[in-house]
Amino acid sequence: MKKSFELCRIMSFILVFIFSLSFSLQASPYDPMEIIINDRFIKNSPKTVLINDVVYIPLSQLQDNLGIKVYFQEDDGSYHIYWWSNFLYINKEKNIIMVNNEYKSHEHAVEIINDVLYIPEDMLVEILGFRIEKIDSVKGFRIITNDKVMTAEELLKMREEEKKAKPAIGKYNGPKVAYITFDDGIVRGNSEKILDILKEKNVKATFFVLGNTISRNQDILKRMAEEGHSIGNHSYSHRKEIIYKSSDSLKNEIDKTSDLILETIGKAMYLFRPPYGSKIIKGQNYQMALEDYKIILWNVDSNDSRVKDIKAEQIYKNVVAQVQNKRSAIILMHETKAESVKALPMIIDYLIESGFEIKAIEEDEVISYK
Repeated sequence: MKKSFELCRIMSFILVFIFSLSFSLQASPYDPMEIIINDRFIKNSPKTVLINDVVYIPLSQLQDNLGIKVYFQEDDGSYHIYWWSNFLYINKEKNIIMVNNEYKSHEHAVEIINDVLYIPEDMLVEILGFRIEKIDSVKGFRIITNDKVMTAEELLKMREEEKKAKPAIGKYNGPKVAYITFDDGIVRGNSEKILDILKEKNVKATFFVLGNTISRNQDILKRMAEEGHSIGNHSYSHRKEIIYKSSDSLKNEIDKTSDLILETIGKAMYLFRPPYGSKIIKGQNYQMALEDYKIILWNVDSNDSRVKDIKAEQIYKNVVAQVQNKRSAIILMHETKAESVKALPMIIDYLIESGFEIKAIEEDEVISYK
């Protein structure tokens, strides 16, 4: 009887041990990996997550680091992703993935976590064409876009040296700066509301105006200048077929607008933002037309002009998602959009709370796009 009791007790212990071992193997927690792009650890970015045994990457938080653009389309809940010369359309609800307008099948769906788009690691490779590497020694998930990168051993050494280095007390890296810029004005009704908000919040902005709006809105342009905002040139007509027909036509568009600005506010302005961005003037012989001007682009796109019927809340989210890892943010918005006017107070409040100094762009200022 005693032997039987001892045998039962031993068997019970073995069963408990086996069950505990099995449970520990099944329930072992996933250790999120820090994102590395080439040889740089991406600070302040969400780490990887594990969903159904698949590693997911926070793509929308890495767009600036990867040289891609991610836009949320509020009308159908889809995401538009632009990289190199490619276009990726993702609609999670309808389970649709298209690359350059061709349907693609994919085993794993994308996930949306706290308004951040996460994509599975195999989509990063098979569709976006990046190389990936998991580096256990630094608990890192590396996305490779360059031909030459550090070895895992070199990355580990660099990380250890960073940990050993004691940051200097009170070390100053320069203030975070945000430049709120508006294109396509002047728009009576919207422009005054924007100026009222800026005045209430005590911040300055930069307005890239169209020459063909000035004569009927001289009072608004004068107010912009009098209240300390910067004024830039955005061409006269905003019509691509006229502006970029030749170097002479571009110069004519810019000069007409510059003359109107000078006549209205009594001061010449030499900031220029090319309509439709910089790509259209690259590789073309427009230097003569542009030689007197400082070209201002952007590195944060509110997407207010790209998405039909976009709402203020989404414009705000677009800006927030792109400024988080920047020390210098040049934010593109449009005076023509009433929803942008509604989003402006939220954007200003967020920038101030996040430690940004909001400034107007000065002609002699060195602008960083990083």
